[in-house]
Amino acid sequence: MITVFTTTYNREKTLERLYNSLINQSNKNFEWLIVDDGSNDNTKIIVENFINEKKINIRYYYQKNGGKHRAINFGIKHADGELFFIVDSDDYIEYDAIKTIINDWKDIKNKDNISGITYRKFDINKNKIIGKEFQKESFFSNHIEISKKYGDFDKAEIFNTKILKKYEFPEFKNEKFVPEG
Repeated sequence: MITVFTTTYNREKTLERLYNSLINQSNKNFEWLIVDDGSNDNTKIIVENFINEKKINIRYYYQKNGGKHRAINFGIKHADGELFFIVDSDDYIEYDAIKTIINDWKDIKNKDNISGITYRKFDINKNKIIGKEFQKESFFSNHIEISKKYGDFDKAEIFNTKILKKYEFPEFKNEKFVPEG
């Protein structure tokens, strides 16, 4: 199972597109874990309506605003999935994204030594895939190497939950942003 994780802050206007992409997934072997990072709009009501529809497994938590990295750390502690797929509240995912991730993960050997899988994203506003094309369909690398070789771009990153539970994002006083990489 995959934990699709979304942290949100005052995103009542963008969550429905993501929700619709999740309920239309070809493989429903996932949970949607939402951590509301202190919203003061109607985010909670909108998510409660999604939950009441009972179309997918959704868990919602509210916390005082502390930044995305703190919300991710909270989510990691509550994640049930083997994989932790961070999807922003203004994103959507393709119809077969979960199926593709599950199939690709099955093909990887020695999963305990793999921190996750990275895919390129599609920019719906520009109607094109973001970042330079990967030279191979599949390869082993690290975040720094990918950034240097292919450019620092917005990627779909799916993490091995066991590894994230061992290595939380650092939390510094008064700091509300730490990049996922």
